[in-house]
Amino acid sequence: YQAKKAVRDKDRIILTEGYTDVIALHQAGIEEAVSASGTALTEGHVLKIKRFTKNIVLLFDGDGAGQRAAKKGIELCLRMGLFPKICLLPDDHDPDSYIHKFGGQHLTDHINSNAQDAIYYELSLLARIASTLDPQKMALEVEELLGLVAFVSSPIQRGIYIKQIGHELSIDEEILHSELRRIKG
Repeated sequence: YQAKKAVRDKDRIILTEGYTDVIALHQAGIEEAVSASGTALTEGHVLKIKRFTKNIVLLFDGDGAGQRAAKKGIELCLRMGLFPKICLLPDDHDPDSYIHKFGGQHLTDHINSNAQDAIYYELSLLARIASTLDPQKMALEVEELLGLVAFVSSPIQRGIYIKQIGHELSIDEEILHSELRRIKG
């Protein structure tokens, strides 16, 4: 409840993994921060967030656990009509340690310059490994990515995503549109 005013004023919420991170963020002046208190993000959490904003930044550690939490959060947020962004910290930092080392303003700047659209984030992860995947595995990964795009309500926004996915992965846009229609069923 302490974040309500800042969330409304900034029209975004910053979700962290733990309550100590939220305390550190608030002490550093980043008052729109909240946490799911050590539990996974749930539909109930998202419904509460939607009362104040549709814009959410998932601020997680850059380690494997943080990346897995981000992936789960992305799907839930998209499915429930939020506009998620992902901001990962360097591997050896959580928000609390980052603030202690670099300061709150530096973290604010990091969030503002590194928070990436969630689908573009997932696309960038896939593009990095695409050349190492066999066609079957690549098809499964693209279908999973299109599953996220299917949650987006705006046809224009979906079209923008399809164009970028086709460009980044060298896949014909018509094939992607056809697959998206199949997924949306």
